Amino acid sequence: MINIEDIINLSHDAGKVVLDIYHSNSYEERLKPDKTFLTKADLASHNLIIKKLSNLTPNIPILSEESKKISWQVRKHWDIYWLIDPLDGTKEFIKKMENSLSILH
Repeated sequence: MINIEDIINLSHDAGKVVLDIYHSNSYEERLKPDKTFLTKADLASHNLIIKKLSNLTPNIPILSEESKKISWQVRKHWDIYWLIDPLDGTKEFIKKMENSLSILH
């Protein structure tokens, strides 16, 4: 059984990681092969979420924007899964626009 409080706490922890990097002015951007941006905050949030979700729900697969690609042949058999985007709005994050992180405050 999934405890919603654990998921809420995980979300807060991921938000704190993103905000800490945001306020540090050290987010180290780079381009992914698909020409979208990736930052240290994307990866830190991704790693934290993957680790904690894997511990909380080891039998539920996780599909993340920052994970390796999982084929449809595998995914089509999933009845339930976690779908995560560790940092939605990476371009705005890079531009340091406060409204890109307003939901995390």
